[in-house]
Amino acid sequence: MSKCICNVVLNPFTNDSRVLKTSMSLAKAGHSVTVVAMHEPGLPEVEELQGIRVLRIRIRTRALPRNPLTRMLSFAEFMLRALPKVTRANVLHCNDLGALVMGNVWKAIAFRQVRLVYDSHEFAMNDSAGETALRMWLKRRLEQLCIHAANRVICVSPSIVRAYHAIHRIPRPTLVLNCPPSQDVVRSDLIRTTLGLREDQRIFLYQGRLTSGRGIELLMDSFQARQADQDVIVFMGNGPITQVVSERAATCPRIRILPAVPPQELLRWTASADYGVCFIEDSCLSYRYCLPNKLFEYMMAGIPVLASNTIDVRRLVEKEGIGVVAKENSVAGFDEALDRLLQTDPSKWRENARRASTTYCWEQQEARLMSAYEGL
Repeated sequence: MSKCICNVVLNPFTNDSRVLKTSMSLAKAGHSVTVVAMHEPGLPEVEELQGIRVLRIRIRTRALPRNPLTRMLSFAEFMLRALPKVTRANVLHCNDLGALVMGNVWKAIAFRQVRLVYDSHEFAMNDSAGETALRMWLKRRLEQLCIHAANRVICVSPSIVRAYHAIHRIPRPTLVLNCPPSQDVVRSDLIRTTLGLREDQRIFLYQGRLTSGRGIELLMDSFQARQADQDVIVFMGNGPITQVVSERAATCPRIRILPAVPPQELLRWTASADYGVCFIEDSCLSYRYCLPNKLFEYMMAGIPVLASNTIDVRRLVEKEGIGVVAKENSVAGFDEALDRLLQTDPSKWRENARRASTTYCWEQQEARLMSAYEGL
């Protein structure tokens, strides 16, 4: 039976590949899907994106100086302004905890028969480094209060599935990995020619959001300390520390930076690297339990992986034989893993990555998403 689904996300929906993939899959299944997102200057309030209707809610309080109070005001304003847009939906697909809280409020205020799907992209109870015990306890209580109103819960890694099942005492969530759609990706020299790199230089690619906690500072320290310029790390993305990376790149030829590209173009760039770097710091439980989409993108592009020693990342890389896992998440650990990587013929890893990509693709995850929607 066709449903009217609002896919709610608290970002401007410009490079959110997961929300786009879930929306397209649900639309392909015959549902009417609208993405409700936050507006930012320069973006249209209403648009069609790959056949998906997008509504961006303009929030006036976002212009205020950022502090806890103004963030709460912006949250409340979004919730109120989005309410008329979601009242016709019979399913609210809530991406992350903030959207789940809104879904609970909307359901209580306006339409009790709406069904809630909670798609948790992180381990919400501890999703950033340095959180106090009180803050983590408050988020745990908030999530516990709201999650029981959800008719379905979806998580992005096996560790988060197990943790939510045990902590919240809910039926086992559906695991939907953040994999790219299956595609034949042809290797090229796109990065090399764009940055003017030599043929003998090896390209290590970090793609994704440039923010603290994802090993970026550690990676820059490692490559800056190297004497030869044969190994180059390229950061492709944007985020809060883009300027920091740009400044380091300006002073070190072994560090380069490229802007983020649209999801539909990403794998062309990925396949032009020699190795993919997925070096997440074990600085909070969300990072410890994560399975980043970049890992699956490297796999789809057929490039070997240099990975951090976190639970699910380690298990996947070692199980599929697609690269090297560091013994410890530090500059010394990365350097040792890099040396091991360069001493091994990468052809077997490339072969394993291409083989594994037929399993770790969105088409396989789409079936899990559809099973979660059965009976709603």
